[in-house]
Amino acid sequence: MITYTDEKGKLIKNVNTESNVSLIYGPYEGKKVLTLSISKAEVEYGNEMQIKNINNLELFYTKVQDNLLLYTRHNELSYTSEGRITNEYTEEQHFEMFTQAVTNN
Repeated sequence: MITYTDEKGKLIKNVNTESNVSLIYGPYEGKKVLTLSISKAEVEYGNEMQIKNINNLELFYTKVQDNLLLYTRHNELSYTSEGRITNEYTEEQHFEMFTQAVTNN
């Protein structure tokens, strides 16, 4: 799981995590822009999701209030992103960031 923030903040020390989570780098303070999860497991969503194709990727997405949830399968991996839509980070920017993260991995 990777969390992107709008700026690099101070390192947060002594973080309690779930037993199956290991911190490699961070976490840092900052306003969360989006969280990207990568998994080998196929993900199933109960919500009815819309479909959008960008750069030959079939993206499944839904909006819940001001949050955008994105999902795709690429190179046998599942990619999921959750981001907050704001004036600074629009819905289209979230699609762009997600697509770049998936195709540049």
